[in-house]
Amino acid sequence: YPNPVNSELYIKINRNAPDRVILKVTGIAGQIMFYRETDGNNIQQNVSSLLPGNYIVEISDKVTKKLIGIKKFNKK
Repeated sequence: YPNPVNSELYIKINRNAPDRVILKVTGIAGQIMFYRETDGNNIQQNVSSLLPGNYIVEISDKVTKKLIGIKKFNKK
């Protein structure tokens, strides 16, 4: 949240969050815009450098590599 996003994207995992997760933001065509390890709680990503358009954010467990969630967002 919020959606659409101006500069900061906030992500909350609604179930038991792992200690460490992988955050990946990709463009609709599949290009990776951001890929980083972060804390599993209160995930935040600055997206001000992205051009306006649609993007996909994926959160995966760092240890198990299991996909936790995937969501589309719009950058203003």
